[in-house]
Amino acid sequence: METADDSKCDTIEDDSSVSFQNQTHVSPNPQSESDVVKSSSDAVSRGLSSTLATVIRDFDSRAEDALRSQDQLSSSLHRLTRELDQLLEDAPLPFIMQHAAKISEKMGVESSGQH
Repeated sequence: METADDSKCDTIEDDSSVSFQNQTHVSPNPQSESDVVKSSSDAVSRGLSSTLATVIRDFDSRAEDALRSQDQLSSSLHRLTRELDQLLEDAPLPFIMQHAAKISEKMGVESSGQH
């Protein structure tokens, strides 16, 4: 009888050791590797999308500000040119007319983008 009981114990021990070995190799999370990669990729893509959206909004805002500034500068230059032209027409002395013409000429060159 002891031999039969001993063999049963050996079998049970062998089964539990095999079971134990199998349990150590099975991961606790049943997700497959492709699911983990996909969820990581999704997280990275959401982060990049959020960052790029912020950068693009900031760029758009600054571009609009630059456009408004250029429009204001252009309007100011045109107004100054008109005032100088009026000064040139109204100037009674040849000396004032000569300087006003130089200033007006210089403003015309600067407003056209040439220096």
